[in-house]
Amino acid sequence: MCRHTDEGRNSMERIGFIGAGMMGSGIARTLQAAGYPVLVYKRAISEDDAIIRELRNQNIQLTTNLAQVFETTDVLLLCLPDSPTVETILLGRSGLAAHEKRTVHTVIDLTTAHPDSTKRVGIELEKLKIRFMDAPMTGGPKQAEQGELGLAVGGPKELFETYTPLFATIAKHFYYAGPLGCANVLKLINNYLSIMNTCAASAAYALIEQSDIEKDSFYEFISKSGGDSKGFQNIMTRIRKQEFPMGFALKLAHKDIGYMKDLFDRSGGFPIFTGTCAVMDQAMDDGYGERDMREVYFDIKEHVKSIS
Repeated sequence: MCRHTDEGRNSMERIGFIGAGMMGSGIARTLQAAGYPVLVYKRAISEDDAIIRELRNQNIQLTTNLAQVFETTDVLLLCLPDSPTVETILLGRSGLAAHEKRTVHTVIDLTTAHPDSTKRVGIELEKLKIRFMDAPMTGGPKQAEQGELGLAVGGPKELFETYTPLFATIAKHFYYAGPLGCANVLKLINNYLSIMNTCAASAAYALIEQSDIEKDSFYEFISKSGGDSKGFQNIMTRIRKQEFPMGFALKLAHKDIGYMKDLFDRSGGFPIFTGTCAVMDQAMDDGYGERDMREVYFDIKEHVKSIS
């Protein structure tokens, strides 16, 4: 269990958690089960909400008061949709930085955020002597519940080492990426490769469906050839079963692609990436934002013409 000894502190650290949705609730429950005292912020608490019931069943303390989180916990974990939300929570008018009575001394941001935003936030928090790490995740709700996420972590190396026990509680594997912001660059590269793979495999299968090729032969041939990949197997499992459980909303994938575009544009652009952007823009325009990322297959399928 992490203990913090700076400035006379030598007690078990209290965890504040903001962003307890499909992913965050599993992480919060994993931490509580491991013995960390956890306080979860929710904008509204309704007993009709399955996530609220799951948190209560594990005796996790809930609050609708941000100030309570900022002023009664030591380490703040964020699991939010995007950089503007992170900036509002940490630097906004009612954010962490505005609370003079704050007790939070370390922030670990699990959000997949824009690296530039991460660095800006870090500079402002450093002025307040609040330590900051970016620690974006890989995995889904199941991995979050089982403490088997993947993490890339950016920030001071010694801070990463201090919180290794916490990372080991929620993640099966975690890696130090480098200074603040590096973890988000690494995560965005991962997401780009994953999203591109999903789009490419979806387009390939949509093309097969418009041809006379035996679908099972297509799958078996690719699976035993150089075109196989983890991404190919993932999307093909969903297509073959016609099951697309929500794991990663397409709107969040689109957000990540937008952040990655900023990075690619600085390096002069990349034609293959441009095509992936176009596919994701099209899916958003066609109303797929709230659906699982892998359902981009259906949107691609709508635009593929017969080759027979």
